[in-house]
Amino acid sequence: MSIQYNQIICDLSRPLEPLPTGQNEVIRKIAGIRAVFFDIYGTLFISGSGDVGTDGVSSGTSTNQNGSNSLGESIGKIFRTLCHEALDATKCESGAFRMPPHSGSPDSVALGQKLIVCYQQEILRVHAKQKQAGIDYPEVDIVEIWRTAAQSVIALPDEAISNLDVKCLAIEYEARTNPVWPMPFAIDCIDRLASANLMLGIISNAQFYTPLLFPALMQRTLKELAFSPEMQYYSYRYGMAKPSEFLYRQALAGLEEKGIKPSEMLYVGNDMLNDIMPAARVGFQTALFAGDRRSLRLRAGDSRVAGVVPDIVVKDLTRLVDCVLDD
Repeated sequence: MSIQYNQIICDLSRPLEPLPTGQNEVIRKIAGIRAVFFDIYGTLFISGSGDVGTDGVSSGTSTNQNGSNSLGESIGKIFRTLCHEALDATKCESGAFRMPPHSGSPDSVALGQKLIVCYQQEILRVHAKQKQAGIDYPEVDIVEIWRTAAQSVIALPDEAISNLDVKCLAIEYEARTNPVWPMPFAIDCIDRLASANLMLGIISNAQFYTPLLFPALMQRTLKELAFSPEMQYYSYRYGMAKPSEFLYRQALAGLEEKGIKPSEMLYVGNDMLNDIMPAARVGFQTALFAGDRRSLRLRAGDSRVAGVVPDIVVKDLTRLVDCVLDD
């Protein structure tokens, strides 16, 4: 099934170029690095929205885009098809519940827009509930969000709901609202660091589809790129998102088990608040990636990053390698 999901990403992706930032680089040698961990959106991949899609919903930045007629029509058609497939898979008849309109119906736009609104509202509802439970920076499981949204739009029987491919729906939506493409020199950077026997890891706000970007758009899995399987920390798996220090402290504990000190770890990200601040607080060395204006987040004026200074600032991932590896 992951092959099918990869194909959806490929079909809906187009090359993107980074937009110049005008940011000054801060380049120096950083000795003694044994591990390099990366953020994904805006660092290893150009991101049209600058972050994983759920972040845009929580901050209210994606409302206009998500409400477009073309997006609603696409999502409505996909949702209708998936519902029919789920019913077919369970040998259910649709007479007892109202099915989405058939192909070519003018109601496809309305159906898709209704589903998108339910999706957005469910994210906000779950975030609010998590915050009431004391989680400052909550994260959702996007699969459960889409499943709940689907059930609010159409009353499929339980056995059909269990067969509804909401992962397909989630990927279709994300690929349309947050187009991504590999950052220039990302693969070369990863390969050079791996060839130097540095441990590679991930700390990222992400969903289940995020790791699929690598085989879909880089033609290599994270394992094939030499990322350590046990050193990948994704927000959706823990229900907590950056800028919480939680993911960083999980990584810190994992590195300590490998005998790697915090000062021997370099974390690379594009956001002063989500990436540089929490990484620095747990003792990691930090690299601010300032290679694309879409995703560079300096957070000027935000008191939470006052006094936070990255160890290096790079606009090109090859420059990152030069700072870490000996000539």
